[in-house]
Amino acid sequence: MKNEAVSGKTAELLPLLSMEDISKKFGSVHALSGVSFQVRKGTVHALCGENGAGKSTLMKILAGVYQPDGGRILLNEKSITFPNPKAALENGISMLYQELDLAEDLCVYENIFLGRELHKKPFGTLDDKAMIRIVQELFDRHGLRRSRIFPWGTVRSWNLLKPCCAMQNSL
Repeated sequence: MKNEAVSGKTAELLPLLSMEDISKKFGSVHALSGVSFQVRKGTVHALCGENGAGKSTLMKILAGVYQPDGGRILLNEKSITFPNPKAALENGISMLYQELDLAEDLCVYENIFLGRELHKKPFGTLDDKAMIRIVQELFDRHGLRRSRIFPWGTVRSWNLLKPCCAMQNSL
């Protein structure tokens, strides 16, 4: 019993995600050179730095938007590559960009589920009721009103949606 507790404690100390010695060039410009970054379960991190320091580039590599020129990414201690954002999303990694182009002709719940839509079986039609129910639960947790789910135009500030989209991996 004692060994199980020790191994569980050790597992908590191991990084959930590691980016090791990441490098990226754009032409002759070295955007990243030997950058490492680790995240442990239950922690929150902020990347801070001047404009052009490589923060967005590092996160876009993690999200599968860019491919690194060197280094490696480990998820649960296993080396992994994300050839595209969908692959990163399938592994529980999503990104909220500071400047986000939303699909303004879609409802709020459709924007939150964009690329991760729920489908009914057996015909694969969109399960709007289930997506609305889940987003309503998410909104309730954040104290947002139901009326904000439906027409996109009722949401005046993207900042109201950020907490909900940040939790999209829990959907």
